[in-house]
Amino acid sequence: MRRISNLVLSLGLALTLFSCTNSSDDGRVLNMALGDDIKSMDPAQNYDTVGNTVTPLINETLFQYHYLKRPLTLVPHLAEAMPEISKDKKTYTIKIKKGVLFADDKAFEGGKGRELKAADFLYGWKRLLLPELASPGTWIFDDGKVAGWDDYRKKMGDTPAGDREALLQAPVEGLTALDDYTLQIKLLRPYPQLLNVLAMGFASPMAKEVTAKYGQQGLSQHIVGTGPFMLVDYVAGSKVDLKKNPTYREELYPSDGDAEAIKDGITAAAGQKLPFVDAIHFQIHKQEQPAWLQFLKGRLDTALIPKDNFDAAILNKELRPELAAKGIKLIKDEEPVIWYLNFNMKDKIVGGNNKDLRRAISMAINREEFIEKFRNGRGVVATSMIPRVIAGHTNRTEVVNGFNVEEAKKTLAKAGYPEGKGLPTLQFDLRGSATSAKQQAEYIQNSLAAIGVKMDIIVNTFPAYLRKEQTGNLQFFLGGWNADYPDAENFMFLLAGKNAAPGPNASNYVNPVYDKLFEQISVMTPSPARDALIKQAEQVAFDDGIWGMLFYPVEYSIYHSWVKNYRPDSTTSGWIKYLDVDVEAKKAGRAKL
Repeated sequence: MRRISNLVLSLGLALTLFSCTNSSDDGRVLNMALGDDIKSMDPAQNYDTVGNTVTPLINETLFQYHYLKRPLTLVPHLAEAMPEISKDKKTYTIKIKKGVLFADDKAFEGGKGRELKAADFLYGWKRLLLPELASPGTWIFDDGKVAGWDDYRKKMGDTPAGDREALLQAPVEGLTALDDYTLQIKLLRPYPQLLNVLAMGFASPMAKEVTAKYGQQGLSQHIVGTGPFMLVDYVAGSKVDLKKNPTYREELYPSDGDAEAIKDGITAAAGQKLPFVDAIHFQIHKQEQPAWLQFLKGRLDTALIPKDNFDAAILNKELRPELAAKGIKLIKDEEPVIWYLNFNMKDKIVGGNNKDLRRAISMAINREEFIEKFRNGRGVVATSMIPRVIAGHTNRTEVVNGFNVEEAKKTLAKAGYPEGKGLPTLQFDLRGSATSAKQQAEYIQNSLAAIGVKMDIIVNTFPAYLRKEQTGNLQFFLGGWNADYPDAENFMFLLAGKNAAPGPNASNYVNPVYDKLFEQISVMTPSPARDALIKQAEQVAFDDGIWGMLFYPVEYSIYHSWVKNYRPDSTTSGWIKYLDVDVEAKKAGRAKL
């Protein structure tokens, strides 16, 4: 899912998701925070961890991941049941639930939300192709996946802006509403990831009344969906307030779970109606220390542990007894996330055929030291494009283009820059302004200086960073990816040539050999044969020096015992809807702090 502002429940990099205090923190209310402004709440545009923390609580999808089962398992959400799939795996027929209502909003007649219909999905999917939205999600159906989609995309691009709304009403061959409650998708070839894609925000339905009221480009800060919460207020740089949707249908807390869920006691709410809390208050909080201190005072519900406070919270990889005695709890989890050095292949200096420069830069970075210094050891050196928790991971004994200063100097000279002579100062863009992000950039800066490479650090807000990324205006930067869905294809597609900016291929890498291998991988289900192709494709990219793999994070997240049902997962969109607050326990717990 997503460009990482940090890892949504992952490291304390530029934009960490923290719980944060709010003046209205009494009652059955969650008080949380975001690491930066939301670039856009529009489901056609949102593709980062900051926005994806909020929007799935408002907008829903046909399918979702079971909250209490690992490995992740898809279950119906707005769909009535799992789809009927043809024998050739090219036709999917999906029934949607009846009686689902859009939240009340002045966009609708009389301010009352109407019933969701199959046509709302078609409308939401087709508006992905509006040029003015520059959606990073068009890939979900394009490139010969859905019948008629590529032709429709071309037609949309050729249509004058004033005529595009009418075109949104035109049919697409492979996307059909058989009736008000039945969708049919016809594929040109099998697409094993289709159901995973239909669990992503890009596949959310959209009511035409909403875009008519607020405009196609007016949904970045005002969205209306069918979800358990409604947007009350969004003030950039300050807050996002949500309240319980009073017309939300009956969705129940899962009635089953895996052994770990049972052991942790988070199945006790089985069969109860969601959501539990009356409101969620997010504060936009860009620095770590204030949030941490407020958590310790009991004014926050959850937090990640900043690196500077790690030793005060953790002893021998477990929560310190004095914190445990106060009712604070710890969860540790290796996530489906990768971090890596990234280069823009369109750049005149680090891009193109200058693979030896990219390889030299990668060799200058000591991964183990980086993990220890900035993660307190909470990470594993990455040797594959695929996280260890995803099928298809290649378990190499060492990093390709890994740390070796002397080899880095030789490779830099081979690139034509002996001791860095003749090489312009590189530009390293940050994803935010957090102190930890600046410190990490300074570490990279000093590491490169050791081989003769100069580097300037460019500070951005996260939305500004995303604009640069999506327009191809970065040179050298930290790449981070949190799985949209639990499949290796979702990581391999980051280097597919067809996905270049504004798509997810921020490297703007195009290699016909890699692309051919990716096309084979993308239509296969997990198997040893597929794993072999993944390893082969990875080697092609590593030989080109496209990425310098860094690490897979292991997250330590803590929470107060008054927060119930806490099982954070960076791939499960909308997981916050399952949380509850025991008001009386909160009062008693604060008294211990």
